[in-house]
Amino acid sequence: MIGGGDWNSYPEPGLDHVQLPDWNEIDDEQHIAHRSVLDAHGRRIADSYPDQILRTAGLEDIARHAVHTNGAARHQALAPTCGVDWQGGRQRVDRIYASKPLLPAITDVKVIDVDWSDHDVLVATVNTQEFIQILNRTWQLALAA
Repeated sequence: MIGGGDWNSYPEPGLDHVQLPDWNEIDDEQHIAHRSVLDAHGRRIADSYPDQILRTAGLEDIARHAVHTNGAARHQALAPTCGVDWQGGRQRVDRIYASKPLLPAITDVKVIDVDWSDHDVLVATVNTQEFIQILNRTWQLALAA
């Protein structure tokens, strides 16, 4: 599986050295509602649950994978994808996740700045031959089962 989009949430803190917004400095109530949750003590914290849930289910953020395994340029793969100062600054809320068996085919991830959207475009590059081989192996395993 490969899937991505605007998660309206953040990667789990500590994994990408993500600087999260200070919710006390943001006046945009709709933005706060989209990007934060209340913790068990009633404090507002950045929402990173989608990232935690997907990784617990065996999917990986391909930008993190590309940086840690393929030496992809950190500033390109983990670049912020949207946001403005009055929303706490630019953040990396758009991400692509992939099943672990597909990760060896990912060769690069970068963020392309565009002027026609409030979100930039996240582009993943795959080694086509490796991707086909992985799919063939997976298909053969499924048929054997």
